[in-house]
Amino acid sequence: MPERTKYSETIEKRLAQIQAKAASPETEKKRNFSRIILLINIVLLVGVFFFAENMKRQPEQYNEQKVAVAGITYSFSAVTSTKGYIFSLTLASSEKREIIFKPKTVSVNLCVEGSGCTTRYFPTSDEPLVIDNGSSESLYLTIEHPSDSRRPSGLTYFFTKKRRVDAKLLISGDPEISLEIDL
Repeated sequence: MPERTKYSETIEKRLAQIQAKAASPETEKKRNFSRIILLINIVLLVGVFFFAENMKRQPEQYNEQKVAVAGITYSFSAVTSTKGYIFSLTLASSEKREIIFKPKTVSVNLCVEGSGCTTRYFPTSDEPLVIDNGSSESLYLTIEHPSDSRRPSGLTYFFTKKRRVDAKLLISGDPEISLEIDL
């Protein structure tokens, strides 16, 4: 067998590394740095995914439906609170008006998927509500609901199922008015 030619010491070291299939110290540093950057990118990507999904799934801060009947604008809105839901019925008119709601004629039917429906009434009396020109009058109702029945918030994408929550306002009278919002 012919004898192998001897090269300089650095070339011999490099040939030994290649034959042993070992990485050079410079290559090893570059690989470690690349792995760290890759892990950081994966963690950031997962964080952005959960943040975007959480923002998309959070309930609206203010849901509202409006309808105008006989010169009066009825605005039904809801806000999710820590204990349940806060509903408001706002009446507005461009002219001076008086409206009388008899007791138990203005109701909210709250339906939570899997928990059933609850009906509550706005506090009304036989006294007339006076709406001045360009102003409005509001009625408020709070329905307490257990937090496990409300739409989940936070990083719960894979762990809980979203529940559908609907609220329907019904004003019994002439004319009968019905508005529905999704919470």
